[in-house]
Formats: sequence, structure tokens, C-alpha cells
Amino acid sequence: MSYTVHKVSSTEDFDRCIHVRQVVFVVEQECPPDTEPDAKDPVCTQFLATYSDNNTDSAPASPVGTARLVPVEAESPTATKTAMLGRLAVLKEHRGKGLGQLLVKAVEEEAKRLGVQRIDMHAQSYKQRWYEKLGYARLEGLDEFDEDGIPHVHMEKWIV
Repeated sequence: MSYTVHKVSSTEDFDRCIHVRQVVFVVEQECPPDTEPDAKDPVCTQFLATYSDNNTDSAPASPVGTARLVPVEAESPTATKTAMLGRLAVLKEHRGKGLGQLLVKAVEEEAKRLGVQRIDMHAQSYKQRWYEKLGYARLEGLDEFDEDGIPHVHMEKWIV
């Protein structure tokens, strides 16, 4: 068995990302169905994680995780170049195997390639410690907030 993460370049793979997000966010976490996909998707760089059982060469790899890099408009030419990590989702049966870390790493590598200096995110509050282990820090002075019925915190990571 093996996992791979790649940048999405086809409509078919984008649809596979949306399928994972719908399973995790809409079905499992009961977010509103109209949140997947959303208006930001067309300008994002999407990443898809797939699983392949090496025992069957003919079976296509199954979509099991996704994340996206959301560009953020700079307030001025000298402002810090920022992007957002968003919509990180891994199917339940594939969690705890390092796949989330692989997706975050892919997003960060793409952000660096694009010259991004800082990655922001709205992290589900219960995942704060997990993101801290990956180098993210909660923004001080900002309260926990509700997003789609789930408590979230603002987090960031400087990548330069």
C-alpha cells in the first residue's frame, strides 16, 4: 500500500478533492452542503492524496485526502506575501498514518515556490496541537470563532 500527494491539474482530480471534502465536512462533520465546493476554489491550488494497494496494478488509486492553498491579496506592494492553508481533509479510515502531514508539506512547498512568506489558516480548535507540532502558532489576541458550526482558531506559520 502507498500514498501519494500531487497538485491537481484536471477537472477529474478536482472532483475527487470535492468528494473527499463532502465526505469529511458535510457528511461526517455535518457542515452545510453548500460549503463544498465554495467560491474560493477556482483561484486555489488544490492537492489530492491517493491510496494505492500495490497488489492490484489495474485498479486506479483511490482519493483519500485533500488540501488547498488559497492566495491572499496583498494590501500593498511591500506587505508580507501571505496565503492560506485550507480544506485539509483525510478520510477517517486513512487518518493517523501521516497523510495530513504529507498534504501540509505539499501546500508549504508550493507556497514557498510561489514566494509566500507566511501561511495563515482557520484550524478546527481540537486540531490546534496537531498543527503546533507542524510549526504553526495560534495568533494571540484572537478569540476562538465559529465556522460552519465548528469552533476554529486563527493560526499561522512563517515559511521564510
